[in-house]
Amino acid sequence: MAIKIENGHIFLSVRDLVNLTHKPQMLSSFPLPQRGMLGRQAQTKVQTQKNKRFGLLHSEYFVKREYTYKDYVFNVQGRIDGVYKLKNRVEIEEIKSVILNTKQFKALIPEQYPEFFEQLLFYAYLLQDELDGIEIVTYLILINLVNDASRAFPVNYNRLQVEQILFKKFEMIVTEMERQQADIERKTEDLAKIDFSLAERRPQQEKMIETVEHVLNERLHLMASAPTGTGKTAAALYPAVRFAYTHNKKIFFVTAKTTQQKIVEESVFPIIEQGIDLKTVFIRAAEKMCAND
Repeated sequence: MAIKIENGHIFLSVRDLVNLTHKPQMLSSFPLPQRGMLGRQAQTKVQTQKNKRFGLLHSEYFVKREYTYKDYVFNVQGRIDGVYKLKNRVEIEEIKSVILNTKQFKALIPEQYPEFFEQLLFYAYLLQDELDGIEIVTYLILINLVNDASRAFPVNYNRLQVEQILFKKFEMIVTEMERQQADIERKTEDLAKIDFSLAERRPQQEKMIETVEHVLNERLHLMASAPTGTGKTAAALYPAVRFAYTHNKKIFFVTAKTTQQKIVEESVFPIIEQGIDLKTVFIRAAEKMCAND
């Protein structure tokens, strides 16, 4: 989930909210890139046809609203496939594609796809706030990629019910954030018991450790160059291990030579031996793993 948290603000999309409780369905055996491309082409075709016919369609309508929940401000945004602004109401459409045989497509009911419903209703909620409470009418459009057939389903929009679902999602996010924070604090206490001291004090090594810590915390990139014997391995590993342990991340350390891999082992094993819950895997070339020449 691509949720961004910054100074008490939580930034996420409507799709992020839907995916909290609905895993994307495997709607076909098509490879994912091809499946996505076909779906976008079908959606564009429907939007073009409707715009020519009615001239009122606003396609890919961007909507963004803020909602305060507990100590956070949720910034929710998304793009509605189709918006019709009429005199006394607004009609919106969410266009989705499926791959079914003709009989299955005729017999389907939209309740088979609850995630489509939820996405559409969240869009309605956001748009109604943007347009000062105007009546919103919602439709789910399903397109069968097998034969380009389409079906439109009216969806009942009850603002109070949608609001309850929305704020339940907010609660799930806040609860998970608090759980993660408690986990980080517990693991930070664990790390305080581990000795990460260097064999000897080297100014360049200490500077690199500080820099790596800063880069990891700020989600930046770093390329460092230093002569042999500076202590680059430990300077990269120690802060990386601390960050990975507290944030449930994996570290991939790639070396060009077996001697360099040995240095990594010598740097990380003393940490593990102190009792930190760290799993390590060292991968060797096949010809060097076999004891039989």
